[in-house]
Amino acid sequence: MAGGLVFLPWNLLVLLVLFTSSRISIGWPLIVKVGKSYAVVRVGAGSDATAFREVFADRCYDLPLPVNPGVIIDIGANVGYSTVWFGLRYPKARIWAYEPDPANLARLRHNVRRRSKVTVCTEALSGASGIRALHAGEGRGMSSSLYPREGLTPVQVATMTFDEALTRAGGPADIVKFDIEGAEYEVFHASRNLPAVSVFVGEVHPDLIPVPVVEFEKCFVGYTLTRMPTEGSRYVLVARLRTGTS
Repeated sequence: MAGGLVFLPWNLLVLLVLFTSSRISIGWPLIVKVGKSYAVVRVGAGSDATAFREVFADRCYDLPLPVNPGVIIDIGANVGYSTVWFGLRYPKARIWAYEPDPANLARLRHNVRRRSKVTVCTEALSGASGIRALHAGEGRGMSSSLYPREGLTPVQVATMTFDEALTRAGGPADIVKFDIEGAEYEVFHASRNLPAVSVFVGEVHPDLIPVPVVEFEKCFVGYTLTRMPTEGSRYVLVARLRTGTS
């Protein structure tokens, strides 16, 4: 440890987080690197270690995306690892990070506090704006969902549509990342402005969305789709807008 920062290989990091981070409200500080850029993020108890591994060890968003994006929307930002990754990878981009789970917000805000181009938004994206129950649980920040799940407790949150999020971001978006535990179908099915986005990248949850995957993917007419398996039936979908579609 030097200057309060921890440098550890991934396997030791997992053990450290499991056995000690529950005693630290905001988590352990760890340095991460994307390209030539560095940042310090906090890794707490529960699902933080898994989210950290996916983003910074597995590099699940290290894909051929637009070289110089100006606008990125991160839907389901969790505690901010994906937001930090995109901020390091694309330092000139403005990023809107959406995370409605109150338990995740403290670390999200802490992890992006030095990133002037990031705006944290507390609404849950859904098919309609209003108030709705978000099902969440202590230490299960990656499982928060608009749909009931075993062991999670409902909390009332504000909702907004994807088209409203696009308007807030100022119009077209270059990259939209999503990881919203089954709400992806209603969010994108309700939109009339998907072609305003160049690239979508996110995890699809066939076990949680209310329609077959083939119906969900029909939302992305005019896009070239690439699928990468993750866990069970779930997969990362990359949807790239075909030239002349917008």
